[in-house]
Amino acid sequence: MAQKKIFMCTVLAEAFYKSRGELIAEFVKMGYDVVLAAPEAEDFLAREFPGMPVKYYQIGLARTGLNPWQDLVLIRQLREIMRREAPILSYAFGGAKAAIYTAIAAAREQVPGNFCMINGLGSVFRGSGFRNRLIGGVMNRLFQYSLARTNGVLFQNADDLNDFVSHGLVKEQKCIIVNGSGVNLDRFAPSPLPDRVAFLFVGRLLRDKGVYELVEAARLVKPRRPAAEFWIVGGYDTNPTAVKESEVAAWSAAGLIKYFGRQDDVLPFYRGASVFVLPSYHEGTPRTCLEAMAVGRPVITTDAPGCRETVLDGETGFLVPVRDSGALAEKIIYFIDHPQAIAAMGGRALEFVAQKYDVHAVNRSIIDFMLQRTWQL
Repeated sequence: MAQKKIFMCTVLAEAFYKSRGELIAEFVKMGYDVVLAAPEAEDFLAREFPGMPVKYYQIGLARTGLNPWQDLVLIRQLREIMRREAPILSYAFGGAKAAIYTAIAAAREQVPGNFCMINGLGSVFRGSGFRNRLIGGVMNRLFQYSLARTNGVLFQNADDLNDFVSHGLVKEQKCIIVNGSGVNLDRFAPSPLPDRVAFLFVGRLLRDKGVYELVEAARLVKPRRPAAEFWIVGGYDTNPTAVKESEVAAWSAAGLIKYFGRQDDVLPFYRGASVFVLPSYHEGTPRTCLEAMAVGRPVITTDAPGCRETVLDGETGFLVPVRDSGALAEKIIYFIDHPQAIAAMGGRALEFVAQKYDVHAVNRSIIDFMLQRTWQL
């Protein structure tokens, strides 16, 4: 009997393995061989993730831009891999292009179970200007074509699902909402609060992540509460909305932030901080918020799609309006002036994340959906 295989495609293998490593392990436990395709070089993954239980293919998948010739070559690459490996399930995660072209390739190769995860809308869907409107229109057509050929589409929040359905990109009956990628409650375990008052941001340095709002909030808070620290952990990016290195250097020199760069292990930073802050404009489900809550830290994030679902406002942290540095600064000052609220809300955050976002329960919902939709159980 042929070995069961699942094909997975993502735009960032490192991020995928960090957020979906338990899902890979669950499929392996169920007797599947896992085949992963992504743009990173294989030696990088072997170095960063020794013993990763997958067969890996490097593909020409660019995160941004539309080049018809490159995209046709990518579809051909994906089809060749699927033809060689003969998976019974296909799952794309981590970006519009991964979802679209993997779904098309899986349909052409008649993979029995064809699925993708929509984990937040990219900047092209939220931006303005002629270029964004043009690319957004093309992407909409591609989504319509590709998602119609899937067995099911997974979303991380209701806002994204409703956007796709209302724009005619997918039929609601083939969709499900799952609670993000979940969080490993054994690895991200509760930790005592530090003596310092430090506010932590973890993420790519992008405008859409709210980095500028965080720095402006720090500028407002520092004269009033000079002991407050603002930590930023994350790497630079090639996205058009990326923060410049010169800007970060200037903020650090002015004493507004402490920049720690990209870190392979962010757990010590969650433990060392008092409160987690993510002023993002839009997310799927921000895994960083879940990890911080699992460590027992309250969260300040925005009342934006994907973000608002992760916080019970006034119980596990606070929601503030998008792009509102003043409101963000006031909530930061509240926590500085009420340290007992940090402990109380952090404890409630831990309860909330354990109830809703345990990685094993999240993975079970994903796997059950895929198997039921494939075999119509």
